Amino acid sequence: MRTCPVCGAAFPNHHTICAKDGAMLVGARRAPRWVREPLVFALALGIIIAGLAFGLPTSMIAKQADELDKAHHYSLGGILRNLACRRGDGEACGALGVMFMLGPERGVAEDDSRAAELLNKACDAGYAYGCQDLGVLYEEGTGVAKDVPRASSLYSREAELLSEACEAGDSSDCLDAGGMYDLGYLIEKNYPRAAALYSRACDAGGAEGCDKLADKYELGEGTAKDDWRANGLYAKACNLGNASGCTALAIRYQFGEGAEKNVPRARELWSKACSMGQEWACANAAKLQ
Repeated sequence: MRTCPVCGAAFPNHHTICAKDGAMLVGARRAPRWVREPLVFALALGIIIAGLAFGLPTSMIAKQADELDKAHHYSLGGILRNLACRRGDGEACGALGVMFMLGPERGVAEDDSRAAELLNKACDAGYAYGCQDLGVLYEEGTGVAKDVPRASSLYSREAELLSEACEAGDSSDCLDAGGMYDLGYLIEKNYPRAAALYSRACDAGGAEGCDKLADKYELGEGTAKDDWRANGLYAKACNLGNASGCTALAIRYQFGEGAEKNVPRARELWSKACSMGQEWACANAAKLQ
C-alpha cells in the first residue's frame, strides 16, 4: 500500500483517485516499463515515427532523421533512414552505410560488409558521396576484397555525379568535382575540366572556387597563363572572405611577381588575412609596418 500525497490515506499501487476529494492523482499509477526504460521508449518511439513516416516524402524523412541525430538518437534516425533507403533514397542509404562503418559511435555494431552493401545502393541511386565512401572501402579492402581498379571507377563515378549536380546549380559540388579533377587521385587528371568547374563555383559566389580558379590562371593549368585574370580572381576571393586569396595576392604585390610591386597594398592584404584568423599573415603584416 502507498500513501496518498493529498490526503495521507493508503491506497493500492493501481489506485489513482484521492480518497479525500476524489481528485485524480497524476503520477500515482506506476508508469509502464517501456516509458521508464529510456532505450525501450526510444525504440518504441522510433517504430511509431517510422509508421507515421510512410506517408511522408523521403526528403522529410531524412530531415527528421537529421534532427534525431542532433539529439544523439542515432538508432531512431537509422530506422527512418532505413525506410527512406528502401524507397530508393541514395543519401539515406549512404548515411546508413556510414552508420555501420562507425559502429558503436552511432549505436550499432560495426559491420563493414553491411556498410559496403548500403553504400553500393547509395552509389547506384546516384549519391556521389556513397560512391566515394564505397571507393574507400575497396581501396583499403575493408568489408570487401581490396580492389583498387574498382575504387578508381567509383571515384570516377563520384566525379561525374558531382559534375552533374554542379551543372544543375549546386556550387559546392562544383568545387568538390573540380578538386577531384585537379588532384587526379585514382582518376584521370583533367585541368581544363577542373578550371571549368571552379569557374562555375566562383560565378555562384563561392570564394574558394575563385581562389582555386586564380591558381589555374597563375600557373597556366587548364587555362592560358594570365596574371591579370589571376589577380582579379584572388581579389574576388579575398573580398568574399577567403584568406588564401588575400595571402596569394599579398605575396604577388610584396615581391612584384605577377603584379606591380606595391608594399602598402601587400601590407593591407596581409592584415586582412590576419583578421580572418590566419596567424602567419599577422606575422607578415607586422614585418611590413
